[in-house]
Amino acid sequence: MKQILSSLIIVAIASMAAVGASFAYFSDVAASSSNTFSTGTMNLKLSDTNETDQDNVTASFGGTNLKPGDTLP
Repeated sequence: MKQILSSLIIVAIASMAAVGASFAYFSDVAASSSNTFSTGTMNLKLSDTNETDQDNVTASFGGTNLKPGDTLP
């Protein structure tokens, strides 16, 4: 009887440790603040194997109120 009680206590302590660790892992909260997004200028050059580099290539793209998963037309 004493061995069964000792085994049950050990199983209960191990279960509490596992539940506590799982709860701590799944209830973790983190915040990200002071993020900065910026734009810049890119110098595009068009080249081909049999032609000289074209230096006057321009392109632009952009959008407003973009969120993850949005696409530009």
